[in-house]
Amino acid sequence: MNKKITVTLVAVLVLLLGAFGIKSINNKNVQDGEKTITIEVLSEADNINKKEEIKTSEEKLGAVISNKEGYEIKSDGMLVKVENIDLSKSTNEYWHVSVNGEDAQVGVNDQVINDGDTIKFERIKFK
Repeated sequence: MNKKITVTLVAVLVLLLGAFGIKSINNKNVQDGEKTITIEVLSEADNINKKEEIKTSEEKLGAVISNKEGYEIKSDGMLVKVENIDLSKSTNEYWHVSVNGEDAQVGVNDQVINDGDTIKFERIKFK
C-alpha cells in the first residue's frame, strides 16, 4: 500500500477516535430521569437578582432554557438573551454562565445538568 494512503488512513482513524472520545467525555456525567435545578439570574444593570427552581428530565441545559420564554441561544451554544435582555449585539457585555460556582466549560447546549445543580446567568462587562 502506498505510504500516503497509509498515513491518510491513520490520520482519519485518529480523528474519528478523538471525536468519539470528546463526545464520551461530554456525556460521561449524564444523569437520567427527573432532576431539580436552580436557575439564578443576576444583572445589576437591570436590578435583577432572581432564583427559580426547575424540575426537568432533560439532560442538557440548552434543552431546558430553550423552552423558556425570554431566552435565546445561538447555534454555537452561546447564551445571548436572558429574561428578554438581549446582549447579542453588545460589544462590551455578555451572559456569563456558571454551574455550581464554576465557570461553564462548554456552551449551554452541551452543558450536562444533574439533580441539585445551581446554574447562574450573570450579565458581565468585558474587561
